[in-house]
Amino acid sequence: MYKKDERIVEAIAARLAKVATEEDLRVIAVWRMESERNEALYQRITTKEVLEKSIEEFRQEDVQRAWERVERLMNASRPRRYTFFRRYAAAAAAALIVLPLTWWLTSRAPLETGEELPDTRSSAKVQLVLSDGTTIPVNEGNASIIRDSAGTVIRQEEGHLDYSQNEALRDTTPIFNEIIMANGMEYTMTLSDGTKIFLNAESKLRFPVKFTGKKRVVEFEGEGYFEVAHDPQHPFIVRAGGMEVTVLGTEFNLRAYKDEPTVETTLVEGSVRVSNGKEEFRIVPGEQGVYEHGTKRISTRQVDVTLYTAWHRNEIKFKDMPLEDVMRDLARWYGIVYEFLDESSRKIEFGGCFDRFEHIDPILDMLRRTELVEVVVRESVIYISKKK
Repeated sequence: MYKKDERIVEAIAARLAKVATEEDLRVIAVWRMESERNEALYQRITTKEVLEKSIEEFRQEDVQRAWERVERLMNASRPRRYTFFRRYAAAAAAALIVLPLTWWLTSRAPLETGEELPDTRSSAKVQLVLSDGTTIPVNEGNASIIRDSAGTVIRQEEGHLDYSQNEALRDTTPIFNEIIMANGMEYTMTLSDGTKIFLNAESKLRFPVKFTGKKRVVEFEGEGYFEVAHDPQHPFIVRAGGMEVTVLGTEFNLRAYKDEPTVETTLVEGSVRVSNGKEEFRIVPGEQGVYEHGTKRISTRQVDVTLYTAWHRNEIKFKDMPLEDVMRDLARWYGIVYEFLDESSRKIEFGGCFDRFEHIDPILDMLRRTELVEVVVRESVIYISKKK
């Protein structure tokens, strides 16, 4: 099978799995415009009725034998005999590859895989730590106002703390608060300058109740989506795990978990500088600044922004991601406990897109239906091993 055909198969599979990049969509569009036959094949592949019929056929199929048949076709070595197949290779192979993927993502039928996994997301409140050390569990109910001993006014609503009402504070000495997230939680902060920060699970933010001086500086750990208020005279600086991100006004995602090997700044809008104290790079939308804890170096790369900001849109979305990374993210959100029974299963790559507020079961079912791994729940622990 030609490389071009393989690329089209990959792009169509990604589109139907809802993880397509802009480049995937461009590849599909170009291929569709090449001929009327391509367009007709594409329409047939993506027609709901055809998919549903083929999915049902796939359920009755021996998975290993089906893949062996596809591989024989792809590895055919006699060009003249397979000229017709090559013409339709992208569409035919896409159907065979995409159908099981569509099935995994749409099916909710339970499997015999041990006990049912309970929803173990934490019931703990968001913890707000004041400058005097007082810890306040943030209420998720009715709106209210919190005042600390320094006179700080904190407006509280469901899922949101607002520090932007502190005009009365005159003291030039910075007063810091800290917000701490448990697993399975997300929260929104509005700082005194109007900057809005969306906090993901297991994140911490240390910030002044009112910005003073020439810079707006906060300290961060975890994952957050930042919408920084524009103020050219007072740059906004985020210090996170060896990386310093400097902005004037922009939107970006910052991932800086201590148990991960990198700190990643993914730019959505505007422009930011990323630095480690020795190296400095300016990144533009669609780029990511990466700091490596091991080497303490910074680099930049082009990325699909939607993959790194999916959580902000209430999605769990991954593409070509090693299973150990998938499970680490799921553990942060769902509060699950898991164990790999062999090393090889950790490195198997997966893709998928799910509603973040659904139960974890559909995701585990998707992993099982790939026929690549065994996923069994025992005593609320998820055990994972490579399929034999």
